Parts: sequence; structure tokens; C-alpha cells
Amino acid sequence: MSEMGIFTRAAAKVRSACAVCAVLVVSPLMAADRAPADRLVPSGATVFFEISDLPALKESWSKAALGQLWNSSQMAEFRKEIEAKYEEALKDAEKEGVPLKALLELPQGEIAFAVVREEDGPVGGVAFLDYGDKSKDLETALNLLDKALEEKGAERSTDTVAGTEITVFTFKKDDGEEVPQKVAYCTKDETLVFATSADLIEGVLGRWDGKSDECLAEDEVYGYIAEKCQGDSEDIAFSYFASPIELVQGIMESNEELSFQAVVFNTYVQSLGFGQLKGIGGAAEIGGEDYDSWAKTFIYSDQPSKGVMKIFQFPAIKAEVPAWVEESVAQYSSFNWDAQAAWQGILAVGDAVQSRQGATAAMVDKLAKQPPNIHIKKDVIDQLSGKLQLISKGIEEGKDGGQPQEKQVFLLELKGESQIKDLIGRLAGMAPQVEKRDFQGTTIYEVPAGGALQPAFAVANGQLMISTSVESIEGILRTGKADKPLSANADFKALMEDTPETVSMFTFSRLDKALEGLYEMARTGKIDGLTEAEVDFSKLPEFDSVRKYFRPQMSYAIPDANGAVIENFTLPLK
Repeated sequence: MSEMGIFTRAAAKVRSACAVCAVLVVSPLMAADRAPADRLVPSGATVFFEISDLPALKESWSKAALGQLWNSSQMAEFRKEIEAKYEEALKDAEKEGVPLKALLELPQGEIAFAVVREEDGPVGGVAFLDYGDKSKDLETALNLLDKALEEKGAERSTDTVAGTEITVFTFKKDDGEEVPQKVAYCTKDETLVFATSADLIEGVLGRWDGKSDECLAEDEVYGYIAEKCQGDSEDIAFSYFASPIELVQGIMESNEELSFQAVVFNTYVQSLGFGQLKGIGGAAEIGGEDYDSWAKTFIYSDQPSKGVMKIFQFPAIKAEVPAWVEESVAQYSSFNWDAQAAWQGILAVGDAVQSRQGATAAMVDKLAKQPPNIHIKKDVIDQLSGKLQLISKGIEEGKDGGQPQEKQVFLLELKGESQIKDLIGRLAGMAPQVEKRDFQGTTIYEVPAGGALQPAFAVANGQLMISTSVESIEGILRTGKADKPLSANADFKALMEDTPETVSMFTFSRLDKALEGLYEMARTGKIDGLTEAEVDFSKLPEFDSVRKYFRPQMSYAIPDANGAVIENFTLPLK
């Protein structure tokens, strides 16, 4: 049995008796006498999540549109149903000896957790929870945890570091060897620190005053992302950071059984260009005055892009919507993709895999000489301008009560419409099941797929249109200029005021239209199978009575010297 398997199995056995573990992971907060969590976490942390103030977040949520919806008179009947089930769960936990209600009320400030790798050791974690004046409830929880762990054979020990007692529980394998991961905790300045080793806690205590440079806050990538996403704002509800490549590397390198795979992984990460991705992070606010919600994400990648990272190049262009797009759409998205750079990235990746420069291009040329004689670069990539559009009408009930379907159309702007028409015609001729017909002078190809989807595609007006329903393509072909264009919509224009003039991509969403179909299907009992009828959705009010709470929103992305910034914001409730 693997070390990780023993640890996981032991943790699973105590889960029901100590729900506090889950609370500790989901709920860490900051006491006034210590540094922020990102100054306590060691540098090199590959995952970090923080709620700056849980009580404040709850208050902000109550002010936000969806929080107001939950507390509205329209939702009273459904709310009572959910609250009754919640109370039932609390009582069941009490019967098992777990004071779940008290545990859930423990967090009184900042909550944070991080995934870290100890030097030459396993990947572990550390969490922080500000329990404020809830010391008695915390003592009860920790006593339950101690008892549960000891009953499962964990050995308890204590140590004192700088006047703070650390409690450690050690697990052992069947042969008596210790498992690297442990359960350790301590309390200081109304903060509970919970970690997978005593060394991690000792390091945290050594950084308690926030003056150490050996912390996550001083990490170049993390600091850049935090500055871009949080700035000087004091209203950040939560923030996060992850270094996915380093996380996978750490997990593999810390497991002897994966040592060879780790070497192979690291080699390919660098040769394919994935190593340029240094981190992803963001921050969010809820229930603000200017916007109902706001979030910013930053993707940090070394520049200039190489290998596979070239595939994700989106130069900024003017943000605008064609006059034929109706304001009734549930979502409209526009992207500007650098198809030529992407092709160079594909070639570089292919050459790296084959360990021979020029191998991929030679293979493409060779395949083009074979039926159906299509040259991917010349016949496809070179015919794309790079501008892509996505339009959604929202989720609708499937025909004859079938599965719900989202009607979407994906449009690719073309440089050479005639070349793509010829290509589509040749490919369709090789597939007898594809049906084609004329619609207002345009050939529409339909692909019988069965079920809710009715895939179809066509080439017209300088666009390759690919859709989940033929009706959507017909609607676009039928429309010259919309009677009520999206570009003139008041909500759209209000959101565009804070959208840069040039963007790499942007998306306008009307959540009421996007969710109405699914909401009504739930309310009328047509998706009870998904919840095994545990929740009576028939107690939901009719959608029109709560439509106003589902606010329009905008998101956009722009390039940055070190990657890309993505911002999302939602109109406040009027």
C-alpha cells in the first residue's frame, strides 16, 4: 500500500467524526496581531486561496443581486425547503457527536490555505483560520479531532516552538514505517494553523511578524499577479493563485514511484513551451456600488511565446458587434485569434515530439498529396482572418421533452470564402449521411446526430458558420440588419463604458436569458432525476417574477507584457 494511500484512507475514516477538518480547509481568517496569510505561507507555494474576511463576505453577498434573490419574498417557500434540509443535516451531525453548527460558525475573519512542498519532502498543505472569540467551540472541535485520530491508530505528540505548542499526529504503514504526511496544528493570536507537518507550522511561526522575505508575498510572479488583480483595493472578497506546472512537477518529484515520469514530464514541459506558464491568479469583489460583482484574472506567461503557448495568441482589436446581432441573444462573444502564430506553435510542438525540425511541415505536405488532398495550412489556416464569434440563444427544452439544448452558432471570419466553400463541398461529398439543401441561395449542410443536437454548417457572408441547430444558421442568414440590435441595447452600452476600446476578446451575457430555460425545467420537475428528487424545485417562483435578479455581465481580455488580463463585471440591481 502506498504512503499516500495510507494517509488518504486514514483521513477518510475520521471524516465523519471530525467534520472540523473540512471546515479548516474551507475556512481560514486573519487575526489583527499577525501578518496576512500570503506573508506566512512559504515561497514556492503552488496553490493559494484566501477569503479576506468571511463575515464581511457574507454581508456583501446579502447585498448582491443573487443574495437579495435568496432573501426575497418570492423565494420564501423554496428557501424554507432548503433551510429545513440544512437543519436536518445539522441534527444528524449532532447525533454523530459532531457539533457541525458550531464548527461552521468558527471562522471570524480571514481564511486561507496553500499547497506547498517541503524541501526534499512531499507535497503538503497549510491552512489558517481566525476563530476570534470562538475559543471554546474550537477546543471542542480539536478534542473531537484528537479523539478520532487516536482511535484510528495515529500517534499523538507535542512540541513547543517560540512558546507555541504544536500538536502532531503521525500515521504508520503496516510495516511500521512512518507516513510522510502528518496532521499538525497549533493556535496563536486567535488563529488556528493546520498543516501536514510540524516543520511547515514551525516555518509559519518563524514568519509570524510578516518581515521575512522567504514568503509567497515576495514571489515575483505572485506579486505581479496580486498587483494587477488587487491593486490598492480594500474590498477584495477573495483571491487565489496557482502555478499548475510547478504543482504537477512537485507531486511527481516527491513520489519515488514517479521519478522517471517526472524527468520525462519536465523535459516535455520545457521543449513544448508549457514551462512559460508561470501562474494564474485573480481576485473578486461582491455587492459593490458600481457593479454587482467584479473579478479580475491574470495569466502570467513568459514572453515572447514559444511552442504550444503560441497557439493562445489573441491580439487586441476594436471591440464591436455586427449590426445583425439581435439584442435578444443570451450571449455574444468575439475573439481575435492569431491563426498564423498558432500554426507556428503547432509546428514547433510537432517537431519537438518528433525530435526533428521541419518534420511536421513535411508530414502536412505529404498528407496533402493523399485524398481528399487537403493542405491544412494552405486550405484552412491561411483562409482564416482570425476573428471568431460565438452566439448563444440560451438553454431550451429538447424536442418532445428530450434533453435540454443550448442553441449556439460559432462563426469564423474567412479571407477566402470560395476556397472554404470548395473544401466543405468536397468533405460533405465524402460523407453520404450529410444532408444538404438550399436556403435563400446558401447551401446548408445538416449532420444527423440523433438526440437533442442537430449540427449544421454553412459558408456565407464571409463566414464559416457551425451550429448546434440548423434553425440558428437560418436565423442569421435571414437577418440583414437587426430591428433591435445588441449594439443599441442599454445594458450592453452601460457595460461597454468600462470595456477598453481594443480587446483580445469580449463576452456579453444576459444571465436571465441564459438560465431561464433550465430554471423553468427545474421548476416544472423535468430535471428531478439530476437531484434524485431530494429538492422540490416546484416551490421555486415563476422565472418572470425573479428575472431582474439575474444581471447582465461583461468580460474581456487584453494582452499584457507578461501574459493577459481578464476582467468580468456585472450590472448592479436597479
